[in-house]
Amino acid sequence: MNYTQNNKTNLLIEFGHVYTDEQPSDLHFKTAELGALVKEIASELSIKKNKEVNVMDMLFVDNYNPSFSKEYSGPSFCIDSYVSQLNDITGSKLSTSKNNVVYEAKMVEKADNIIMKLIDLNSVELTNKDGEEWLVYNGGDTKSKKVNLYNFNDNRYSCAVLDAALYETKLAQSDLCVTILPGKKSIYKSQQKNTKAILSAIDINTSGIQDFYVPSTDLDMGSYQSNVTKFLNKNI
Repeated sequence: MNYTQNNKTNLLIEFGHVYTDEQPSDLHFKTAELGALVKEIASELSIKKNKEVNVMDMLFVDNYNPSFSKEYSGPSFCIDSYVSQLNDITGSKLSTSKNNVVYEAKMVEKADNIIMKLIDLNSVELTNKDGEEWLVYNGGDTKSKKVNLYNFNDNRYSCAVLDAALYETKLAQSDLCVTILPGKKSIYKSQQKNTKAILSAIDINTSGIQDFYVPSTDLDMGSYQSNVTKFLNKNI
């Protein structure tokens, strides 16, 4: 669904992606700084183009995948503390609160609905990989690379289909989605490609999605200025 009306654009910025079996680091906080820069550039373009830009913030917390891990024994993750730390860093530039926190476990039902849509399209098959039984998206008519959807051994949804559910949620309330991830692009590149393949298969337009990566805390925010401006200028 698209909420663009006349000169209005809804922009959703996701940042601070964190797992509940880790403690937030400077890398996570750096994504919030970039989020603030995206919001600032969007505001400047809004004035320059005389177009209304409604900016929404989203903090994504993965409490699903850590539930399958028994290795972490560090301090418990505290969402209140994390939100407070992010606000200390960005001030009033971002409106981070517990109200705009989305948890990955909440995406399970939506992920299941996506899989049902793919089944209806005859675009799934069962496969065995290293002794594990998977339900996979087979590429449908596109004959693209197969994408894992569900692991029957662990009763576990894949990151790709959970991300697809998240994007479906985000695109239901926005025209543009900027996702800022902590870490190198190489870590996420394959998964993001798989996620977009799933979205395209169920007729969700992915052209309004843009990912940015923060591989190091040493990076100057100015180094992102050109790419952020290019994406927003094209789509606002």
